[in-house]
Formats: sequence, structure tokens, C-alpha cells
Amino acid sequence: MGRVVELKKPPAGAVRLAEAGALWSMNQLARQFGMDRATVRRRLADLAPAATHAGHPVFSLEDAVHRLFARDQGGPEDLENLPVDPFKKKAAVQALHELADYRERMGELVARAQVEQEMAGLVKRVSTFLDTLPDILEADAGLTPVQVEETIRVAERVRAELVAAIESDEDLGG
Repeated sequence: MGRVVELKKPPAGAVRLAEAGALWSMNQLARQFGMDRATVRRRLADLAPAATHAGHPVFSLEDAVHRLFARDQGGPEDLENLPVDPFKKKAAVQALHELADYRERMGELVARAQVEQEMAGLVKRVSTFLDTLPDILEADAGLTPVQVEETIRVAERVRAELVAAIESDEDLGG
């Protein structure tokens, strides 16, 4: 169980964290998610605090997590809209890296090398299938030599279409 810390008496109007429920300060959020405090402050800038504690804003965990890891906070389009100020630019790039790391941990992102390796394996399997299909159909399905020749022509056409689509970076999904 966690360590109990005695808090100083809060100023008038402030809410005790224990009374307010799951409210987290920016420092607590930064430590919990391994983020820079400045990044947390920037991402929560437009989020109204749920209360204040010792004069500092505190946020509901649910609202803060949604804001910290919102999908619209990182992507290729954000690289074009980075701040001009070098310090803000560095913070923005760091935030994008942290978001990418988080998405990778959550299984939303896969490393490019892994995708390329899996796609290469898939292409190799399809190619092997197209190479062996005429033989399989001749031996197992009893195709005639004329039918096997037609199967070879169709397989070569399919292979050429796949190669052309891959070389043109065309979406193979449909």
C-alpha cells in the first residue's frame, strides 16, 4: 500500500485530494506517465482543472489522460506545424516522440522494419504459391496441359499486377 503523507492545511476554497476523488496534479501526472512537466502543462493548458489543491490545479485522471494522449496530438501533419520558437519546437517534438512511444506500447503502432519484414514474408509466400499452383492443380485436380498453361498465364498476370502495385506504392487493400 502507498505511503501516507500528511498534507499541510489547504487554503480556503481548496479541495483536499482525498475528498475530491481521483484528482492528479501536473507533477503527479508527469511522474506517472514519464513525461516532462512542461509537456503535461502544455497538453492540459485548455483543460479546466477539476479543483485546486494548495493553490495548484488538479485534474480528474480520466480527463487528464484523454487530453494527454489524445489522438489529434501527433501525426505527420503536426511536423509541418511545429512552433518556430526553438524551445517550444523541442518540446513539441518531444511530445510527439512520447506519444509515439505510448502508442507503440499500447500496440497501436508497429515498427516500420517489422512491417517490412512481415510484408516481405507475405510476398514470398504468395510468390511461392503462384509458382506451385499449376503443378498442384495438374497433380491434385487433374487439369489438362491446356488448362495448366492457362493457369500459368493467369498466375503470371496476377504476379505482374502485384509487382506493379508494389512498385507504385499503390494501396493494395482494395
